[in-house]
Amino acid sequence: MFQGYLTPHQKCSHCELNFETLNADDGPAYIAMGLVCLFVVPFFFIAQVLYEPPFWLALVISLPLTLGIILGLLPLVKGAFMGALWKSRT
Repeated sequence: MFQGYLTPHQKCSHCELNFETLNADDGPAYIAMGLVCLFVVPFFFIAQVLYEPPFWLALVISLPLTLGIILGLLPLVKGAFMGALWKSRT
């Protein structure tokens, strides 16, 4: 479905479906950030209350972890979003 990290092919290699009409725009990014904030941020607050790490250590752990999870989820969410767009048009 994707030829790069988030760049979709022009059409499906199996069914010749045109992917250019399925513009996901910013929707997948909002959904991925919302999911990460909903599930990951509470764990950071719990860790802060239970262990009270120094501020620099909390940033060193939380920022790369949050970015990694968002970047890992983004292609999956974009594929699902494009599937939902396709289903809503048929």
